[in-house]
This record gives sequence, C-alpha cells and structure tokens, in this order.
Amino acid sequence: MGCAVSACVLATPIAQAWAQSAPPVVVAPPAPMATPSPAAAPAAPVKQASLHVRCDGKPPQMSDIESFARIMGALTLLSLFAPAPEQADASKRLFGTAGVEACNQLIDAAAATREKNTLRRLPLILARAAHHIEAKQYQDALADVALARAEAKAAGLTGNPYFDRSMGLSFDRFDSFARLRLGDGEGARAVSLSHLDGMAYSFLPVLTAQDYGWMNDRMDANEERAHAIRGRMLSTAVNLYANRLEDQGRFKDAAALREAWLNRLNSINSESTRSWPLVTAAISHALAGDWDASKARALRARAQLDKLDEEGKPDSERSNVIEALDFLDVLVLHHEGRVDEARRNFAARSQWDVSFGAVVQATDMLRRGARPEQLFGALGKSGDELRQDMRRRAMARMLQTDSNNRTLYTNILPYAQIDAYEKLSRPVWNTDKSRYIAEKPVRNSKFYFMSFPADPTIPVFVRPDALMLHAALLAKAKGFKGFQWGKSNDVEGVALVMFGNAGDADMPAAMYIDADAVIAELRQIIPSPDELAARIKAREATARK
Repeated sequence: MGCAVSACVLATPIAQAWAQSAPPVVVAPPAPMATPSPAAAPAAPVKQASLHVRCDGKPPQMSDIESFARIMGALTLLSLFAPAPEQADASKRLFGTAGVEACNQLIDAAAATREKNTLRRLPLILARAAHHIEAKQYQDALADVALARAEAKAAGLTGNPYFDRSMGLSFDRFDSFARLRLGDGEGARAVSLSHLDGMAYSFLPVLTAQDYGWMNDRMDANEERAHAIRGRMLSTAVNLYANRLEDQGRFKDAAALREAWLNRLNSINSESTRSWPLVTAAISHALAGDWDASKARALRARAQLDKLDEEGKPDSERSNVIEALDFLDVLVLHHEGRVDEARRNFAARSQWDVSFGAVVQATDMLRRGARPEQLFGALGKSGDELRQDMRRRAMARMLQTDSNNRTLYTNILPYAQIDAYEKLSRPVWNTDKSRYIAEKPVRNSKFYFMSFPADPTIPVFVRPDALMLHAALLAKAKGFKGFQWGKSNDVEGVALVMFGNAGDADMPAAMYIDADAVIAELRQIIPSPDELAARIKAREATARK
C-alpha cells in the first residue's frame, strides 16, 4: 500500500471539479472557429466504507453471527434477505483514535447509527478496545472489555459452551493485553488463564491461555496448573513446562518432566534417534545434582550423534545438540572444581541456546567469586540483568505489533458454528466403525494415528475437539480408563493417541488424560445422538411458543 493506513482511509472523498475546456484549437481561415469541447462528466464519488468496516474491518452482516444466532434462537437474525452485503476489508479499518471515533458511532447509546444487535456489537466493542490499545489508552481498553462482558452476560451468552469457546475467549485476550501494557503481569496472567476452568480439554481455550512467564518472575499455582494442562494437550508443551521449572530453580521436577517426555517419545517411536531430548534431560539432571543420570543421558546423546554421522545421515538438530553438550560440559567442569576453565568456556559465547532458566543458573553460579577480567561474553551480565533484557525485548516486540493494524484484531475470534459441532454427533460417538483412527498402530509405535476427513464445512477449530472426544470414547470402548494424546499446536485435524490406564509404565502422570473427564466436558459441544435429538426437540418446542 502506498500510504499509511490511517492516511489512506481518512482522506475525505471529494468529487472532481468540472474539467476545463479542451486545449486551445488553432483556427485556420477560412474555416469557422472550432466549437469548444464539452466539459468532462464528473467522476463518481468514491463510496466511503461503512462505519462497521472502519471500526473492525467487517461488514454489518457477518455469516458467523447468522449461523450462531440461528441455532441459539435467542436473537433476531441479521437481514438474511438484504441486498448483497458489503465485503470485509481490513485495509479500510481505521487506526488508533480515528478507529475509536468510528466505533463510538456504532456503540454509544446516544449515537443515531448505534448497532443494536448484541452479537454484532461485541466484536465492535472489542475492536474499539484494540483501537484504544493502538492509541496507548489502556484503561479505556479495559473499560471496553468490561462493557463487552456485561453485554454478553445480559444477553445470556456467558456460560454458553459454544460462546465461551469462541467469541467469549476474546474478552480474556484483550483484558490481558491491556494489563500487560500497563505493567500488570500478574493480573494479565490471572485473566488469561481463568477460562481454563471447565475447558481443560478443548483445543482453542488451551491454546489461547497464555501465562506470560516472560513478564512474571514467579510461577503461581494457576500458571503451574495451566502448564500441566497444556503438557497433556499439546505435544511439545511439556518441554516448555520443564523450561519454566528450571527458570524457577526446580531442576529435579524439570528432570522428571524431561524423563516423561523421553518415555512418550519411546512409545511413539521405539527406534527414535533424536538426541535433543536426551541432552536437555542431561542438563536438567546436572542442574539437579544427579550426575549419574546426567552422564547416562549425555553418553547416549553423543552415541546417537556419532552413529548418524557415520551413516551419513546427520541429526537435523545436530548443531543445537552440540551446543547443548558444550553447555553441559561447562556444568561438569564446575562440578569437578575446574571453575576458571568453566568460566572461560562459558564466556566464550555471547549467548547460549538452552533453556533461559539453565542459562541464568549457570551465569550466576559462574559469576560468583569471578575476577573482573573473567566477566566478559556470556558472563558479562548477571542473571537479573538477563531477565531485564529478555523482558524489555519481549515488550518491544509486543508493542511493535500494536502499530500494524492487524495483529490485535486476529484476537477477535469468530462465533462458533454450532451446527458444525452438532453435525459431528453421530460419527464422533460411533466407536464401532471409527472413521477417525487407523486400524493398526504406527510402525515401531504404541500410538495410533488419528485424522479428520477432508470436510470444508467443519471449521478447523472444531476438528481437534472432535478427535479428542472420539479418543476418549474409544478408550472407554476398548476397556481403558484413559490415554496419551499427541497433538501439535496447529489447527490441523491430526493427532496421535495411545490407550492405557493411570499408573501404567508407559503412561506417565504428566501425560495421562482421564477419558471420563474429557467426555464430561466435550459432550457439551458434541452431544451424543440421543442428547442431540432431545436438544433439537426442545429447540423446536421453544420456536413454536
């Protein structure tokens, strides 16, 4: 785009003046004087985008609202037979205070153009909160989130399992965003994690629950619970949990999680040759003071690296593994009393690509008692200074996105398509002839591959919940009480599952999911066929009144 967004969309359309007469005509006698050319027709005025588009980039009519309202049956649908609606156009969304003004005309009670439909008002209010954040009016953004919560509650939306898993999540997002920018990391964390109550097995709520560890030095009980939930739901999240434990100085607990992760990897692929999980476990064990366990993991990691090198198939993470092994060697040198050598090797790098908690621990350990001339490179700053640098950089990256008129608005989530969830009732609850799971485990694995058949009518955020509920139902049907779940943090409808019971050797507690708990939660959004039939009957009875 050739100009700043605000400059482009704020320019008032002005009709062009009547064109001047044509260039002078040379008169050649004896011909008569030429007649002046008629004035050019005026250019059609440029149609200004609607207030809705200028506020949040979306037209007055939104398909996800109509779908949600149709099933809810609680609110009047938006002009289903209206002329062709305006199209969404984020490029015409205003920025900062200009955006606030556009939203005011749709939100404020006294405005003649006030939007009256609650379902359409909510994203507009959140968009105004985003504009307030752009303008650094963070208290005003918090006031808008409070307004959106109040209107949703008054409309009977709060507590609805579909609303809470879609648009309702946006409230916590913007609430925490404003608090972060005000410097309230603890408040932002508390708000962001609050929606996990009752939604611990639903993909989007878990994915959007952020702990903002970079802003908070100390991990509280709510953050730890969130890490535990994510560790069961998202494949790599257990490693982030272990990293955070190291940041808290809880190295023994971190080592236990690394071992649980190795257990899972072995169940997924008994012939895995990855060395990275081994070396991270070795570092955690070393920091915890279990040098025998650390040595065993490091030896295996080195052996696997060497084997792959000899086969001409080097580990794709080879450089990272070698750096982590070098870091481990520093810890070993310090343990053996060769402190000056450990300091020299550690400081030789400007930074280390291992967990932040491990770096801080090593930094403070090696700086203690060091001579001034030894404090260079990676030892040039204390652990506290490293934390301050990390926090400052993270905050700068976050504030930078506030100026792009895009990132904030991706957190205004669409309404759930209730009919898409209900459509899956029969196939998800059918465990006799599953369409979602492979007949046999993956090669060299105890895990089964699960996938969601191609179906453009099912939104991407519905698919992981459908697979999760189906896995729980399959577990019960096969006589198990639970399962392990392997799912990346993308929205694709694929996962891995292994069935078992709590306490099994290959079912570490950190990975185990209770099937009954999953079924109790997710049947609210994907009911059994009998429950769906009763729901539809009740819905029809209400419509006849």
